[in-house]
Formats: sequence, C-alpha cells, structure tokens
Amino acid sequence: MNQFRVGRFRAPNLQPVASPWNYLLFENERRELVFKAVYLSMQLLDLALTLFAASMGYTELNPFMLSVLSSPLQLVLVKLVIPAVIIWLLPGKLILPGMALLAAVIGWNIKELLSLALAL
Repeated sequence: MNQFRVGRFRAPNLQPVASPWNYLLFENERRELVFKAVYLSMQLLDLALTLFAASMGYTELNPFMLSVLSSPLQLVLVKLVIPAVIIWLLPGKLILPGMALLAAVIGWNIKELLSLALAL
C-alpha cells in the first residue's frame, strides 16, 4: 500500500501522476496496435497523395520514388509491403520517429498540392 506521511496525517493510496510521455513510451499491446495502424494508414495517405499528384501531371521530387512510380508493383512494395514488415518487426514506440517524419512529409505534400491548385 502506498501511504505517505505528512506530519501526523497519513495520505493513503497516492499514485504518481502519469505524463503523456509515459503513455507514449511504455509498452501496452493495444497502444502498439494503434501506433502500427496509424503508421500504415499514413503510408496509404502518402501513397494516395503521390498517385494523385502524378495523375495531375506533377513531377515527383524524390529521385527514388520517381523511379518507382513507373511500376505499380514496385510502388506497392515500397509504400505498403516494406512498411508492413517494419511495423511487424519493431515495437510501437520505435515507430514514433518514423510517424513524425511521415507526418511532416504528408503535411509538405498537402501544402504543395494546395499551393499548386491555388496558383492555377
């Protein structure tokens, strides 16, 4: 039993306050599944934005992705199969930096598509 004593008074069952970092960094099976599902969903969104931009005639700035765009099989392999293998092998908390980077890339893509659409 966690009991703290302050002077003559006893405060029973005080629990430490959980921070958001504790929620993100400590293991939980359900949270791992959520992180992995969000990461794969972000990969799908990035794939959809890439295909939309390519269909509108915009060029891909990433040289690696530019070579992959010519083959749908390679595109699915790079954007879905490889990330699925990565999230299967890694624990959820190690996917967080990749999610942050992917969120920045998706934000950049949306900003560029909007700026190009408004310029027309």
